[in-house]
Amino acid sequence: MQATLQDAGSASGSSVSDLADLVLRSGWFNSPFFYAGLVISLGAFTIMLFYNRTANIRRRQDYLELINLQQQQLIDAQIEAQEAERKRIAKDLHDGVGTALTGVKLMISDCLAEGNLQQPARAREVNDQLTEIITEIKQIIYDLNPPALERYGLKAGVKNLVERTNQMNILKIDYHFYGNRETTNKTAVAIYRIVQELLNNTIKHAGATQVRLQINQFDTELNMMYEDNGIGIHAGDRQGLGLGSIESRVRSMNGRMRLETNDQGTFYNFDIPLTHG
Repeated sequence: MQATLQDAGSASGSSVSDLADLVLRSGWFNSPFFYAGLVISLGAFTIMLFYNRTANIRRRQDYLELINLQQQQLIDAQIEAQEAERKRIAKDLHDGVGTALTGVKLMISDCLAEGNLQQPARAREVNDQLTEIITEIKQIIYDLNPPALERYGLKAGVKNLVERTNQMNILKIDYHFYGNRETTNKTAVAIYRIVQELLNNTIKHAGATQVRLQINQFDTELNMMYEDNGIGIHAGDRQGLGLGSIESRVRSMNGRMRLETNDQGTFYNFDIPLTHG
Protein backbone atom coordinates (compact mmCIF):
# COMPACT_ATOMS: atom_id res chain seq x y z
CA MET A 1 0.00 0.00 0.00
CA GLN A 2 2.91 2.28 0.72
CA ALA A 3 4.27 1.49 -2.69
CA THR A 4 0.96 2.32 -4.15
CA LEU A 5 0.92 5.67 -2.37
CA GLN A 6 4.43 6.31 -3.49
CA ASP A 7 3.51 5.43 -7.02
CA ALA A 8 0.49 7.71 -6.76
CA GLY A 9 2.59 10.44 -5.29
CA SER A 10 5.18 9.92 -7.95
CA ALA A 11 2.50 9.99 -10.61
CA SER A 12 1.01 13.10 -9.06
CA GLY A 13 4.39 14.79 -8.93
CA SER A 14 5.00 13.86 -12.54
CA SER A 15 1.69 15.38 -13.53
CA VAL A 16 2.47 18.62 -11.69
CA SER A 17 5.87 18.75 -13.32
CA ASP A 18 4.37 18.20 -16.76
CA LEU A 19 1.73 20.84 -16.09
CA ALA A 20 4.34 23.34 -14.98
CA ASP A 21 6.40 22.56 -18.06
CA LEU A 22 3.32 23.00 -20.22
CA VAL A 23 2.58 26.31 -18.55
CA LEU A 24 6.13 27.47 -19.10
CA ARG A 25 6.08 26.35 -22.73
CA SER A 26 2.71 27.93 -23.42
CA GLY A 27 4.19 31.32 -22.50
CA TRP A 28 6.44 31.39 -25.60
CA PHE A 29 4.83 34.66 -26.73
CA ASN A 30 6.33 36.29 -23.68
CA SER A 31 9.83 35.39 -24.81
CA PRO A 32 12.31 37.99 -26.16
CA PHE A 33 12.49 36.11 -29.44
CA PHE A 34 8.78 36.64 -30.04
CA TYR A 35 9.00 40.36 -29.43
CA ALA A 36 12.10 40.63 -31.60
CA GLY A 37 10.34 38.79 -34.42
CA LEU A 38 7.27 40.94 -33.98
CA VAL A 39 9.31 44.14 -34.15
CA ILE A 40 11.19 42.91 -37.23
CA SER A 41 7.92 41.93 -38.96
CA LEU A 42 6.28 45.27 -38.18
CA GLY A 43 9.38 47.09 -39.35
CA ALA A 44 9.48 45.12 -42.60
CA PHE A 45 5.77 45.74 -43.14
CA THR A 46 6.20 49.46 -42.47
CA ILE A 47 9.16 49.66 -44.86
CA MET A 48 7.23 47.78 -47.56
CA LEU A 49 4.19 50.03 -47.04
CA PHE A 50 6.37 53.13 -47.25
CA TYR A 51 8.10 51.82 -50.37
CA ASN A 52 4.77 51.06 -52.09
CA ARG A 53 3.41 54.47 -51.14
CA THR A 54 6.57 56.16 -52.43
CA ALA A 55 6.44 54.12 -55.64
CA ASN A 56 2.79 55.07 -56.19
CA ILE A 57 3.59 58.74 -55.63
CA ARG A 58 6.53 58.50 -58.05
CA ARG A 59 4.37 56.80 -60.69
CA ARG A 60 1.71 59.47 -60.25
CA GLN A 61 4.31 62.21 -60.61
CA ASP A 62 5.74 60.55 -63.73
CA TYR A 63 2.21 60.29 -65.17
CA LEU A 64 1.47 63.93 -64.43
CA GLU A 65 4.80 64.96 -65.94
CA LEU A 66 3.98 62.96 -69.07
CA ILE A 67 0.57 64.62 -69.34
CA ASN A 68 2.13 68.05 -68.83
CA LEU A 69 4.74 67.26 -71.47
CA GLN A 70 2.08 66.16 -73.97
CA GLN A 71 0.00 69.25 -73.21
CA GLN A 72 3.04 71.46 -73.66
CA GLN A 73 3.87 69.77 -76.96
CA LEU A 74 0.28 70.30 -78.11
CA ILE A 75 0.42 73.97 -77.10
CA ASP A 76 3.76 74.37 -78.88
CA ALA A 77 2.37 72.74 -82.01
CA GLN A 78 -0.68 75.00 -81.92
CA ILE A 79 1.52 78.07 -81.50
CA GLU A 80 3.68 76.95 -84.41
CA ALA A 81 0.56 76.38 -86.51
CA GLN A 82 -0.74 79.84 -85.70
CA GLU A 83 2.63 81.39 -86.45
CA ALA A 84 2.82 79.49 -89.75
CA GLU A 85 -0.67 80.77 -90.62
CA ARG A 86 0.36 84.35 -89.84
CA LYS A 87 3.45 83.98 -92.03
CA ARG A 88 1.35 82.56 -94.85
CA ILE A 89 -1.07 85.48 -94.66
CA ALA A 90 1.79 87.98 -94.53
CA LYS A 91 3.41 86.31 -97.55
CA ASP A 92 0.13 86.34 -99.49
CA LEU A 93 -0.40 90.01 -98.71
CA HIS A 94 3.19 90.91 -99.57
CA ASP A 95 3.59 88.83 -102.72
CA GLY A 96 0.07 89.31 -104.04
CA VAL A 97 -1.65 92.45 -102.84
CA GLY A 98 1.52 94.38 -102.01
CA THR A 99 3.15 93.77 -105.38
CA ALA A 100 -0.05 94.56 -107.27
CA LEU A 101 -0.60 97.82 -105.38
CA THR A 102 2.99 98.82 -106.09
CA GLY A 103 2.38 98.22 -109.79
CA VAL A 104 -0.79 100.31 -109.77
CA LYS A 105 1.03 103.10 -107.96
CA LEU A 106 3.77 103.13 -110.61
CA MET A 107 1.20 103.23 -113.41
CA ILE A 108 -0.64 106.15 -111.80
CA SER A 109 2.68 107.95 -111.25
CA ASP A 110 3.55 107.50 -114.93
CA CYS A 111 0.17 108.86 -115.96
CA LEU A 112 0.55 111.89 -113.72
CA ALA A 113 4.07 112.53 -114.97
CA GLU A 114 3.01 112.26 -118.60
CA GLY A 115 -0.19 114.22 -118.07
CA ASN A 116 -2.15 111.33 -119.56
CA LEU A 117 -4.37 110.35 -116.64
CA GLN A 118 -7.39 110.34 -118.96
CA GLN A 119 -5.74 108.05 -121.48
CA PRO A 120 -8.32 105.24 -121.96
CA ALA A 121 -5.89 102.34 -122.36
CA ARG A 122 -3.90 103.29 -119.29
CA ALA A 123 -7.06 103.86 -117.27
CA ARG A 124 -8.37 100.42 -118.24
CA GLU A 125 -5.07 98.84 -117.20
CA VAL A 126 -5.23 100.53 -113.80
CA ASN A 127 -8.85 99.44 -113.42
CA ASP A 128 -8.01 95.83 -114.26
CA GLN A 129 -5.17 95.83 -111.74
CA LEU A 130 -7.40 97.21 -109.02
CA THR A 131 -10.06 94.60 -109.81
CA GLU A 132 -7.48 91.82 -109.41
CA ILE A 133 -6.32 93.29 -106.11
CA ILE A 134 -9.87 93.47 -104.77
CA THR A 135 -10.48 89.88 -105.84
CA GLU A 136 -7.30 88.71 -104.14
CA ILE A 137 -8.14 90.55 -100.93
CA LYS A 138 -11.59 88.97 -100.91
CA GLN A 139 -9.98 85.56 -101.41
CA ILE A 140 -7.65 86.08 -98.44
CA ILE A 141 -10.56 87.23 -96.27
CA TYR A 142 -12.62 84.23 -97.38
CA ASP A 143 -9.80 81.83 -96.51
CA LEU A 144 -9.50 83.38 -93.05
CA ASN A 145 -13.23 83.20 -92.32
CA PRO A 146 -15.16 81.16 -94.93
CA PRO A 147 -18.81 82.29 -94.79
CA ALA A 148 -20.22 79.05 -96.23
CA LEU A 149 -18.62 77.09 -93.40
CA GLU A 150 -19.96 79.44 -90.76
CA ARG A 151 -23.48 79.69 -92.19
CA TYR A 152 -24.15 76.23 -93.60
CA GLY A 153 -21.70 73.89 -91.88
CA LEU A 154 -18.90 71.53 -92.81
CA LYS A 155 -20.45 69.90 -95.89
CA ALA A 156 -21.18 73.20 -97.66
CA GLY A 157 -17.92 74.77 -96.52
CA VAL A 158 -15.71 72.00 -97.91
CA LYS A 159 -17.81 71.83 -101.09
CA ASN A 160 -17.27 75.54 -101.69
CA LEU A 161 -13.52 75.16 -101.07
CA VAL A 162 -13.34 72.26 -103.53
CA GLU A 163 -15.28 74.18 -106.20
CA ARG A 164 -13.04 77.23 -105.90
CA THR A 165 -9.94 75.03 -106.11
CA ASN A 166 -11.30 73.23 -109.18
CA GLN A 167 -11.85 76.59 -110.86
CA MET A 168 -8.09 77.19 -110.69
CA ASN A 169 -7.69 74.38 -113.28
CA ILE A 170 -4.67 73.01 -111.43
CA LEU A 171 -6.31 70.00 -109.82
CA LYS A 172 -9.31 67.84 -110.56
CA ILE A 173 -10.89 67.07 -107.19
CA ASP A 174 -13.38 64.23 -106.83
CA TYR A 175 -15.30 65.07 -103.65
CA HIS A 176 -17.97 63.05 -101.81
CA PHE A 177 -19.64 63.71 -98.48
CA TYR A 178 -21.85 61.11 -96.77
CA GLY A 179 -23.94 61.73 -93.66
CA ASN A 180 -26.10 64.50 -92.27
CA ARG A 181 -25.10 64.63 -88.62
CA GLU A 182 -24.57 68.11 -87.17
CA THR A 183 -20.95 68.94 -86.38
CA THR A 184 -19.82 71.44 -83.77
CA ASN A 185 -18.33 74.64 -85.17
CA LYS A 186 -14.96 73.89 -83.56
CA THR A 187 -14.75 70.48 -85.22
CA ALA A 188 -15.99 71.82 -88.56
CA VAL A 189 -13.37 74.59 -88.59
CA ALA A 190 -10.57 72.15 -87.68
CA ILE A 191 -11.52 69.69 -90.44
CA TYR A 192 -11.93 72.52 -92.95
CA ARG A 193 -8.42 73.80 -92.11
CA ILE A 194 -7.01 70.29 -92.52
CA VAL A 195 -8.54 69.99 -95.99
CA GLN A 196 -7.29 73.48 -96.82
CA GLU A 197 -3.75 72.58 -95.73
CA LEU A 198 -3.81 69.30 -97.65
CA LEU A 199 -4.92 71.03 -100.85
CA ASN A 200 -2.25 73.71 -100.45
CA ASN A 201 0.41 71.03 -99.99
CA THR A 202 -0.80 69.11 -103.02
CA ILE A 203 -0.83 72.20 -105.23
CA LYS A 204 2.54 73.58 -104.08
CA HIS A 205 4.60 70.43 -103.55
CA ALA A 206 3.05 67.23 -104.87
CA GLY A 207 2.90 67.95 -108.59
CA ALA A 208 -0.43 66.12 -108.63
CA THR A 209 -3.26 66.43 -111.13
CA GLN A 210 -6.00 64.54 -109.28
CA VAL A 211 -7.32 64.39 -105.74
CA ARG A 212 -9.94 62.15 -104.18
CA LEU A 213 -11.60 63.48 -101.04
CA GLN A 214 -14.26 61.54 -99.16
CA ILE A 215 -15.85 62.44 -95.82
CA ASN A 216 -18.02 59.87 -94.03
CA GLN A 217 -20.01 61.26 -91.13
CA PHE A 218 -21.25 58.63 -88.68
CA ASP A 219 -23.14 59.05 -85.42
CA THR A 220 -20.09 59.14 -83.15
CA GLU A 221 -17.17 59.52 -85.54
CA LEU A 222 -16.14 61.26 -88.74
CA ASN A 223 -13.83 59.54 -91.20
CA MET A 224 -12.00 61.47 -93.90
CA MET A 225 -9.86 60.04 -96.70
CA TYR A 226 -7.66 62.20 -98.90
CA GLU A 227 -5.52 60.88 -101.76
CA ASP A 228 -3.49 62.54 -104.51
CA ASN A 229 -1.49 61.16 -107.43
CA GLY A 230 1.60 63.27 -106.80
CA ILE A 231 5.26 62.48 -106.19
CA GLY A 232 4.83 61.58 -102.52
CA ILE A 233 6.43 62.98 -99.39
CA HIS A 234 10.09 62.54 -98.58
CA ALA A 235 11.30 62.30 -94.99
CA GLY A 236 12.92 65.74 -95.03
CA ASP A 237 9.81 67.43 -96.45
CA ARG A 238 7.42 66.70 -93.57
CA GLN A 239 8.16 69.86 -91.61
CA GLY A 240 7.88 72.15 -94.62
CA LEU A 241 4.52 70.69 -95.60
CA GLY A 242 2.78 71.85 -92.44
CA LEU A 243 2.13 68.31 -91.24
CA GLY A 244 2.79 69.49 -87.69
CA SER A 245 -0.15 71.86 -88.00
CA ILE A 246 -2.39 69.06 -89.30
CA GLU A 247 -1.29 66.64 -86.57
CA SER A 248 -1.86 69.35 -83.95
CA ARG A 249 -5.45 69.86 -85.11
CA VAL A 250 -6.07 66.12 -85.11
CA ARG A 251 -4.72 65.76 -81.56
CA SER A 252 -6.82 68.70 -80.38
CA MET A 253 -9.92 66.70 -81.39
CA ASN A 254 -8.59 63.41 -79.88
CA GLY A 255 -8.49 62.00 -83.39
CA ARG A 256 -6.22 59.61 -85.26
CA MET A 257 -4.26 60.19 -88.46
CA ARG A 258 -2.62 57.68 -90.79
CA LEU A 259 -0.29 58.64 -93.63
CA GLU A 260 0.91 56.46 -96.51
CA THR A 261 3.14 57.85 -99.24
CA ASN A 262 5.26 56.69 -102.16
CA ASP A 263 6.36 58.00 -105.54
CA GLN A 264 2.86 57.44 -106.95
CA GLY A 265 0.95 59.57 -104.46
CA THR A 266 0.00 60.23 -100.85
CA PHE A 267 -2.92 58.88 -98.86
CA TYR A 268 -4.28 60.30 -95.59
CA ASN A 269 -6.89 58.72 -93.34
CA PHE A 270 -8.44 60.63 -90.42
CA ASP A 271 -10.79 59.36 -87.71
CA ILE A 272 -12.29 62.17 -85.62
CA PRO A 273 -14.64 61.55 -82.66
CA LEU A 274 -17.86 63.57 -82.75
CA THR A 275 -19.24 64.89 -79.48
CA HIS A 276 -22.96 65.04 -78.79
CA GLY A 277 -22.75 68.34 -77.00
